[in-house]
Amino acid sequence: RSVPDDELHKMLIEEIKRKHPANLTAYDRVMRGRWALSRWSEGLAKARDWFEGAIAADPESGLAHACLANTLSLGVLALGLSPDDALSRAREHAEGAIVLDPGNAQVNAYAATAYTFCGDSGRAVSHAERAVALGPNDARSLNALGQALTYAGDQQRALEWFARSEKFDPYAPDDDRLDIICDC
Repeated sequence: RSVPDDELHKMLIEEIKRKHPANLTAYDRVMRGRWALSRWSEGLAKARDWFEGAIAADPESGLAHACLANTLSLGVLALGLSPDDALSRAREHAEGAIVLDPGNAQVNAYAATAYTFCGDSGRAVSHAERAVALGPNDARSLNALGQALTYAGDQQRALEWFARSEKFDPYAPDDDRLDIICDC
């Protein structure tokens, strides 16, 4: 069902009111890390530091673990991290994130992206689909499903999800839709 903008705005405000961060230090570090992550190789190392700091401040932050998992998996490409170590740690943090906060669309989206780059297409698609179910209007979740489907070999469906993602956020700071489409 299509939700009118004013109703969607009210829903988002209510969502924000319900979800108070348990630890503001961890939340601040996650937000700073997400900003740095959007700067790709220039910010990826800094993003990893912010996410590790967020976990140190609040080990129960599923979002911090999911963002770190994503950063570690991307770090193999952009930072030259050891694939064995980085991908193993990425999987551990993705699994931990899902255990800590399974009902969070962002947690599932970042974990899905980590699983995508770890080569686990089954888990990637599963968590990306869960992210979309939890946040059907969330560009990050839609993008994660496009990524997962691309690497799972379903480029046609991936293009559909990338197009949906672009509708909601045509200029996302962490937009990698074109890169992924061109890689496959």
